[in-house]
Amino acid sequence: MGESRISTFEFATATTIRFGVGLSRSPDEYALFRGLRVFLLTGSDPSRYEATIQAVRETATVVTIEQTRGEPDTVEIMRLVTEARASDAQAVMSVGGGSVIDAGKVVAALLTNHGALFDYLEVIGSGQPIVHAPAPFAAVPTTAGTGSEVTRNAVIGSTEHGVKVSMRSKDMLPDLALVDPGLCLTLPERATLLSGLDAATQLIEAYTSRKANVMTDALCVEGLHHFSRGFESTVEHARSARGVTGATEDDIDARSRMCVASLFSGLALANAGLGAVHGFAGPIGGMTGAPHGALCAALLSEVSRMNIDHADQHTLQRYQRVAEIIFGEDTTYRDLPDLLYHRVQQHGVDRLSDLGLTPDRYAEAAEKAQRAGSMKGNPVIFSDEQLIDVLERSA
Repeated sequence: MGESRISTFEFATATTIRFGVGLSRSPDEYALFRGLRVFLLTGSDPSRYEATIQAVRETATVVTIEQTRGEPDTVEIMRLVTEARASDAQAVMSVGGGSVIDAGKVVAALLTNHGALFDYLEVIGSGQPIVHAPAPFAAVPTTAGTGSEVTRNAVIGSTEHGVKVSMRSKDMLPDLALVDPGLCLTLPERATLLSGLDAATQLIEAYTSRKANVMTDALCVEGLHHFSRGFESTVEHARSARGVTGATEDDIDARSRMCVASLFSGLALANAGLGAVHGFAGPIGGMTGAPHGALCAALLSEVSRMNIDHADQHTLQRYQRVAEIIFGEDTTYRDLPDLLYHRVQQHGVDRLSDLGLTPDRYAEAAEKAQRAGSMKGNPVIFSDEQLIDVLERSA
């Protein structure tokens, strides 16, 4: 038997994905939790999604509502795990951004698996696999950027070690990913901007990854089309005072497109991996405390430039497709890094120097990035010197 030109691949995702404006307000969507005691995690402003919380209350017993602020660290995660175990919770639900969803994944896993968080963390912990299936877990994103509702890992910071690391298992994929674009209508401008650029970065990196496959390719191409049609409009809506009550059909359409872009980016990265932007973003975020989305935006153009300068023809064809989708058919891959740079800068996104990374730490950042899992997907193998060059150009 001859060999296929389509490589062998595996594709895993959340058990159920539901997408639609207003779905989060329907109690029927939470049948997974019927009769269970639910530990509910939210972002710092739960008033944004009171109707969603009420819908869950009509289906299940909400034993605790915990607010999380910022990107989770090991101390905050263990506090949440302790609270969840003490409440005798039987299920977990996260309503919030990627950090809230990641925290929920870990809490759900540690409700059914004994021991401490460090038993299961990569790099700074023992990296043990979870033995028992996590408690039922639903993810309801309120931002459009991380795609965490369909990924199998949780990113956690450690102030003590100055890094961000993952807890990872195929069993940590949510049982329900409920994507309601209506929840993004109250998202502030900066969060809209940075989460949208994170989604674009994930789509580009998964599409150019060495581990890409035919399914992730289709998701990335379609996701980039939705990004190109929705991004600027969502930023304009967030900047306006229209909010929910004044949102037009075009506003809702743009938010929906960005939610699709984010969802597809999560589906793609979970199955194709990422690249050097995310290889850098995790370590630098741990070193500086800078927001993940801001780091991705600051690094995207120069990582793309370095990849394009050293890529093979197959990868260059992919960058050409990215350039055409985002910036038009007359664009070439050679134009892409500068166009990405100007797109980011026109929105006033910080450079690396503004985000706390100083030149004396470039070598440390490069060394940590080389060990990051995301680097395994980058289409080009970089030397430490090339990585430092990227940092210098991104400063």
